[in-house]
Amino acid sequence: MRIARAGFRILQVPETPQEYVGQHLLYAYLDHFVRLVGANMFLEVQTGRGRMDLIILHKQQKYIVETKI
Repeated sequence: MRIARAGFRILQVPETPQEYVGQHLLYAYLDHFVRLVGANMFLEVQTGRGRMDLIILHKQQKYIVETKI
């Protein structure tokens, strides 16, 4: 039951939207397409220069998505 509650809260939009809400909504939207092409997608990846919001790996290419609100 705990997982279901956390998943539900992620998709609720607070009165003042936070960046993580957009990240999770974008991740949920892209997930099906990324899987169809055989790619992998990761949220909040730690790098040597901080965190990347969303990274997609496909055919040895790296695609970085930064979200802003």
